[in-house]
Amino acid sequence: MSGKSGPKAYRLLLRLLPDDFRVTHGREMETVFQDNLADARAKGRVAWAMAWLKGSVDVVVTACRRWSRGLPGRHPRKARVTGTGSASVYEWLVDVGQDVRYALRGLAK
Repeated sequence: MSGKSGPKAYRLLLRLLPDDFRVTHGREMETVFQDNLADARAKGRVAWAMAWLKGSVDVVVTACRRWSRGLPGRHPRKARVTGTGSASVYEWLVDVGQDVRYALRGLAK
């Protein structure tokens, strides 16, 4: 994704965020993302791809955190495991975040 498709694709990713958060922070996030891409483009394709990956992962992780905070009856720091053995949504999101960070560390090597 390059040129004009980059900002459009990032705007689509921003739609993962809750509306109130996106309205408050979306334009700034998009501006920072575009600045990071411009800086990375000068360093080459790999840097550009890593900037895209980092920006995309940041949006997904932020969306998971924001949505998990809005779940009724759940406190992010006091997630519980239900009696049936299934993990709470927050714990699942934490696991996904850890998996994403692990994958990114592997890609960075």
